[in-house]
Amino acid sequence: MLSPPVWGEESPSSSGSSVPEEMEESVPLTSKELLRDTSKWDGKNILFQGEAIGDIMRRGEFVWLNLQDDFGAIGIWAPQDLARAIQYTGDYRHKGDTIEIEGQFFKADPELGGELCIRAQRLTIVNQGNTIAQPLHPLKMEIAAIFSIGTLILGLFRIYLKRRV
Repeated sequence: MLSPPVWGEESPSSSGSSVPEEMEESVPLTSKELLRDTSKWDGKNILFQGEAIGDIMRRGEFVWLNLQDDFGAIGIWAPQDLARAIQYTGDYRHKGDTIEIEGQFFKADPELGGELCIRAQRLTIVNQGNTIAQPLHPLKMEIAAIFSIGTLILGLFRIYLKRRV
């Protein structure tokens, strides 16, 4: 009995050679287009581009990551080898790498517990992310100083009142 091929492996043809089947042409889509009609795109090869956000979560030889475009975010299931190219993920202090994913879209991937995701077959860094400088606004510093001085004065006044009694 033959075991089913693991996702991402090439399946040998009947002649024994391991020539990969031709992949159908991928359609570039936004998260808005994908989420508006998940049934239309289910099982299709697509191109999706967005900023890597949040954490990259390792799961065996694969990773979960999220890509966010102008409309929303989509979960990506990718081999670790592809994801190693990602240097920055977006958060308060970082602009994440802009990434283009080519892969198969699933509205409810049966191998991943029914998750909506794109199974990445190709990952390309379109723009490198970076660290975002968060300068302290002078007005915020002034307000903090005023509150600190006010708190100090109230504390000293309380001590003064306790000593008088």
